[in-house]
Amino acid sequence: MAKTMGMTHARGALIAEAINDSPGTRSGLKSGDVILSFGRHNITKFSELRLIGQEPAGSEVIAKVWRDGGIKTIAVTLGALEAEGGMAKFAPEPGALGFSFLHTSRGIEIGKVTKGSVAEKRGLKPGETILTVDRKPSGDTEEFARLVNLANEAGRNDVLLRLKSERGERFVTIPLPKKKAAPPKIPSSVEDSPSSTDDQDNNE
Repeated sequence: MAKTMGMTHARGALIAEAINDSPGTRSGLKSGDVILSFGRHNITKFSELRLIGQEPAGSEVIAKVWRDGGIKTIAVTLGALEAEGGMAKFAPEPGALGFSFLHTSRGIEIGKVTKGSVAEKRGLKPGETILTVDRKPSGDTEEFARLVNLANEAGRNDVLLRLKSERGERFVTIPLPKKKAAPPKIPSSVEDSPSSTDDQDNNE
């Protein structure tokens, strides 16, 4: 994702959707911005957004964001929700499918795509909307995860996603993560052990 946005390396937290009429959007934050720093905190990855909660509500904080190929400096006045990280919906880190997802006003959207993953090779892009999973409505994040888990539990190798972007709609198959093999059963008694049966047969 960093390369497509003109960044030399992956860093920061992508704003997947800026919440309308919040202090963040009124201050100039936009969907698609990548927050690099917020106040005294450098933001190098999604999990560091919790540091925003350390800033007191009502304070003015200088944020540095990556936008349109360069760094912009924006003064943001935090409200109560913003101090808790509620000024925008951020894209979490990619998971086992090779991409992260989140629920926005447009539905389930792709957040970040792992570089070199099958998802990237098949053209998945941040901001695309996932309409269906195996031809069933993707719903919210819980429903999306449930549908993927159902396919995995059924022994499927992949899931069929219907995606929507500015270019239109398309179907893409994404491989499911391999299920770990169950550990071998440990005999609970001598009678359960195959070797003990063989010994009895040989004695006979």
